Amino acid sequence: MKFPKLFGKKSSDDDDFDDDYDDDDDYEAADDDSTAGGNDASGDDGNGDGDGDGDGDGDGDGDDFDDDDYDDDDYDDEDGSPGGNKRVLLLAIGGASLALILIVGGAAWWFLGGSEDESEHAEEPAAIQESKPDHIVLDIAPRPRPNRGKLRPQKGKTLTATETLNAIAAVSEGPGAGIVAAPVQTAAFSNIPAPTAAQPLSPSPDAALIEQSPQGPLPVIGKDGRKPWQVYARPFKADDPRPRIAVVFSDLGMSRSVTEAAIKYLPPEVTLAFSPYAAGLNDWAAAARKAGHEVLIGVPMEPKAFPDQDPGPNALMTTSHTSENLGRLELLLSRLSGYVGIISLMGSRFTQEEEHMRPVLELLKSRGLMFVDSKAGRETVGPTIAKEIGVPRAVANMKFDEAMSRAALDRKLADLERIASASKAAIVIARPYPATIAGVAAWAEKLGGKKIALAPVSAVADRQPVQ
Repeated sequence: MKFPKLFGKKSSDDDDFDDDYDDDDDYEAADDDSTAGGNDASGDDGNGDGDGDGDGDGDGDGDDFDDDDYDDDDYDDEDGSPGGNKRVLLLAIGGASLALILIVGGAAWWFLGGSEDESEHAEEPAAIQESKPDHIVLDIAPRPRPNRGKLRPQKGKTLTATETLNAIAAVSEGPGAGIVAAPVQTAAFSNIPAPTAAQPLSPSPDAALIEQSPQGPLPVIGKDGRKPWQVYARPFKADDPRPRIAVVFSDLGMSRSVTEAAIKYLPPEVTLAFSPYAAGLNDWAAAARKAGHEVLIGVPMEPKAFPDQDPGPNALMTTSHTSENLGRLELLLSRLSGYVGIISLMGSRFTQEEEHMRPVLELLKSRGLMFVDSKAGRETVGPTIAKEIGVPRAVANMKFDEAMSRAALDRKLADLERIASASKAAIVIARPYPATIAGVAAWAEKLGGKKIALAPVSAVADRQPVQ
């Protein structure tokens, strides 16, 4: 019979396809091998029968039968065998994947795409907006001011438009130059009663205590031995036996309404410290002294968190040479006149480095100024060096860095009173929040009945123990 021979031929074809398509199908390969072996034997018998019946008819019938059955068997085997099912399944998955890709692509084109006409119309408003700006910006040269210092950018630094603080501070000072923070509404201070008018301090600067320099006017010790920190100090009875508390409000000059409120509503014994980055510092200092306030100038110094916390341009840095730091210090000292000394701003890293702090304090001594350490870090060496070389010093015991409720502020002020009573002197440095200004003003009115004196910072110089 020819059928066994045909079956053997079909098995051989399936083996070839399975080997190429799926090398891991061991179970089907073993089954096909056994089938192929049996078909070879049957094929030999078929040839024998064919030869016995006759070459013409036997061969001819066998060929026709083989062709017809081959096509049918191939179709049936692909549908029924495991290999055929796998191929059909793979073809179905491939077709479904292709259809899914076409659907997703079409949807993306529909939602995200657009015609060229729509794109052109969408770009027209932008083009019109660029051709018709809302305002015109003109570069105007800053107005020069004689005998005034200039804040220069750090060596090798390129200023950009986005570096607002550096860019403004680097230009020459003139009316409106410097930094002015977003204003606080004047109404925030409307409920604060004004203190009794105080006697104004002497006008500043004293011509005998000023020298002109390339940086600008700098304080000096007079030929008669008078020192700026004593001449510009608010008078205070040295023989007053009461414990003394000094309150210093820092960072003034950045907001007009806040600075005006501090000058107007705080008691004259409160010391006011101005930021070197503020505008119109001499005018602010004159107004403060007219209201009876003693004045300090802030000097920014490198913090440990630098550069995340940036002290601004011309800050004193541990990475800078001593001569560069002293040049920056003199530049900052030239920003205004009539102050008793400096107060450190930030500086948790700089103030703990003796090699950097000692030259700074020696310069202050040579110019007759005092040093107020805001104590940004516990490891500050400023007070120790100041005592060693004879620079008048004061150190913050507390800081009011955040806005507080009246109750919280009163508790901190009570703690400050206990410190003053125990050590004869205490200092707090406060930021000029409206609530803090109002709270300190109200507290000061009652302080006299507690046998504690509210004193300017110069009156507590060298009265605190050095730790």
